Amino acid sequence: MTQVTHVTGYPERGVSQPALDRILVGVDFRQPSLAAARWAATHLGHRTRLALAHVQTVPEVPGFLQPMMPALDDRLERRAGSPLPGLRGFAATLGARDHSIHVRAGHTVSSLADMAGNLEADLVVLGRKAVDGNRGRTLERLIRRLTVPALVIGNGIEKRPRRILAAVDDAPIGRQVVDWAARLAQHFGAELILLHVLSEALLAHDWISQARSREQTGYVGLGSSARCVPPAHAWLRALGPTDGSPAVVRTMVAVGAVGPMILARARAARADLIVVGRDGADAAGPGGIGSATRLALRGAQVPLLVVPDNSSLQ
Repeated sequence: MTQVTHVTGYPERGVSQPALDRILVGVDFRQPSLAAARWAATHLGHRTRLALAHVQTVPEVPGFLQPMMPALDDRLERRAGSPLPGLRGFAATLGARDHSIHVRAGHTVSSLADMAGNLEADLVVLGRKAVDGNRGRTLERLIRRLTVPALVIGNGIEKRPRRILAAVDDAPIGRQVVDWAARLAQHFGAELILLHVLSEALLAHDWISQARSREQTGYVGLGSSARCVPPAHAWLRALGPTDGSPAVVRTMVAVGAVGPMILARARAARADLIVVGRDGADAAGPGGIGSATRLALRGAQVPLLVVPDNSSLQ
């Protein structure tokens, strides 16, 4: 069940504008990260400061083996410096007006998270590797550590987004998801689609409640549960931007499992970019990743922006 409504603007309330002044791009020299850096430079780099970051990973040594292992001394610094020529050469091909390169030695997740904080990055761009056992866990660990949104881009994605779908639930992060989605839609001149997914369990509960209350009249209909859909559209309209930026905003309400429905509705709407909250209503706790967001990270075929709930990190 899906309904779509066009939303008209009201001048009294606008959308807040998340900054896009500094962008950190993780580069490991594999094709997905190189493609992500090219995408960021092409579509976001003309008005921002682009920082390319490479982490030279260092194996973790158990405490009981440290006495017999080489010390992390100047040799580590020399090893960490070796990717610099390649990173400089790659940066020169991007055509970004303002860029810098950074090389660190250490653990990938903590090093990138620390660099994002030290550089005061507004956004972190990462490449989505092919689905395998380790890729998902490393990406999720990094996204849990970040205090700014992460834009995950797959290999082969080149076109400028024309339609952006933002999945919103009743969690406090919903406002930030809409703000970021509207900011990007305005930047790209794209259509913004606000999606809310109603669970089948909720509608079943509503149907049973109505059935019990109407036993005396003999009127029971599954279609009567559709009464939940118009209020959901009204809630999305109230949550969305109302100052005409972006110019085209639609609301969409679907019924089903949240994660699969986000991906299905994005495909049906031909969305070029998906925006989700990291800490959704089903997240295990502050800083966790909701199951729907985890599924989107692994299954989205278009760039995916994961927005953290900054209030949960205070």
